[in-house]
Amino acid sequence: MSTDDNTEQIQWQLLPKLPDADTTVLVFIPADNDPVWIGFFDGAEWLNVEGQAFKHPVTAWADFPAGPVSARPVDTACPDAQGPHRSA
Repeated sequence: MSTDDNTEQIQWQLLPKLPDADTTVLVFIPADNDPVWIGFFDGAEWLNVEGQAFKHPVTAWADFPAGPVSARPVDTACPDAQGPHRSA
């Protein structure tokens, strides 16, 4: 993360590296008119969030950004936390 808490850098992973099966990620499909989509790899093929196969090949994927720090909820159940953080 940069020094600005509301700025994040997306790290694209090139295939053949794959995310954990059934983890929703950003996918990059350069042959599509809109090249960035939300999808997941089910262990056999890439699917969109509606469970349909993409028409063109996915060439890269990235985890979702965490979002702006100022908009994240503070986990009050974790008193030792250093500021806002996401619960797993």
